[in-house]
Amino acid sequence: MVGRDAPAPFVRSAEAAGVAAERARREVLLWAPDGTLCGGADALLDVLRLRGHVAWASMLQRQPFLAALRLGYRWVARHRGLLGSLLGWPAGGA
Repeated sequence: MVGRDAPAPFVRSAEAAGVAAERARREVLLWAPDGTLCGGADALLDVLRLRGHVAWASMLQRQPFLAALRLGYRWVARHRGLLGSLLGWPAGGA
């Protein structure tokens, strides 16, 4: 069962799962309970659904919200080093 109080799903190595290392560096990857893989903004929408925030996910998957979410995700991903330094995070993540 995956829900608000369920433990986090097993985290797989992207390399072991056959995902290109470049993709794994570029975006968050989510293996859904049914085994499907998605990444980036689409993965964020699935995380919202899995954590019980179905209404938010439903709203954000509609245009123009989906386009804005994807654009915003790509911008943050491209600038994560700058954003991390501005927030005082160590290099390599929070």
